[in-house]
Amino acid sequence: MWIKSQGAYETTFEIIGSASFPKSTGIEESYVVTVSAKEFTKKVLTDENGSLRRSIFEENVRDFIPFDTSEINGEISRTLRDEDRTQRFGIMNNGLTIISPDVRLQSNEIFISNYQIVNGCQTSNVLFEENAIITDKTTIMAKIIETDDQDIVDDIVRSTNRQNKIEDHQFLATLDSVKSAERYFIARGGDEEHRLYFERRPNQYGRDGIPSIRIFDLKEIARCTGAMFLDKPDVASRYPNQLVEELHGTVFDPKNREEIFYTASFCSYRLKLLHSNGRIDKSLNRLKWYSLMAIKYRICGGSPSNVTSRKVEKDCEKIIDVISRNDEVCINLCNDIARRFATLGEIDRDRLRTTRFVAEVRDAMTS
Repeated sequence: MWIKSQGAYETTFEIIGSASFPKSTGIEESYVVTVSAKEFTKKVLTDENGSLRRSIFEENVRDFIPFDTSEINGEISRTLRDEDRTQRFGIMNNGLTIISPDVRLQSNEIFISNYQIVNGCQTSNVLFEENAIITDKTTIMAKIIETDDQDIVDDIVRSTNRQNKIEDHQFLATLDSVKSAERYFIARGGDEEHRLYFERRPNQYGRDGIPSIRIFDLKEIARCTGAMFLDKPDVASRYPNQLVEELHGTVFDPKNREEIFYTASFCSYRLKLLHSNGRIDKSLNRLKWYSLMAIKYRICGGSPSNVTSRKVEKDCEKIIDVISRNDEVCINLCNDIARRFATLGEIDRDRLRTTRFVAEVRDAMTS
């Protein structure tokens, strides 16, 4: 309901030329068009307030990478600023891919509504940033596709982005369950003390001046949630790509309650704060993935609720209530967990990665 309250958006813009693709299953109309970069920036990228319409990049697998950290975006900017090369911009650039449930081509104008730029986020952002220096001779090429079939959208996102260097786990950003978790983080961020940011797409919050300690990307959330609620701290202790590959079907199962992602991330955030302030034993930082699982068992007991059950909401409430406290209740819990870790003897890296050690920790925390 909150998303729908933002209202629909649509635009009509002039094109220089177009060619249509044959109809295919699930796709009524599709075109490749050439458009003035100025026209495209004004009509497609800019909202009624003169700001970048950031919501049109939601289906992208990553957000804009600033010029100073992206060689490619810096090169795009230099091309636009070069008097000769800017005339060849449309030829030199790979172009964009736009998906819309409603596309109408009439003469030299094209109408699109509720559209998403699924490939070309970097080019679009550079065009918006450099709008003041774009000339009338600068053009851009775009593929415009009419479909509302999410499977086709996901397929297009994957195929068009395979041409760039995109890690496989980043395509998880297109899952409905991942988008749902992101929306939960936004809705949950009512007060600054508990505000965390789920960076579903890389660099999503890179320009907003948000402390990095409050930002959790897909890998980090998968590791936190897998360790805390799926009893997989051994997998989380390995390479993060491996956890995402092994557990994405269970961690991001659409049946899972969104609360578990936020709760696991919030506990990780609080442990980092307490460790940096020197208020908890160092072992909890060294054993951070096991610490998350330990917190769950110490607060919820030996039979925590299933992650797909509404009952897990109460478990999450209890966990956050304790971990968010700044008094001795939270510190005493952490110290108790550290003492129980100490009873397990020497813990080396190899031992951390075994399922046997997971069982030993679980027993130590529930005894």
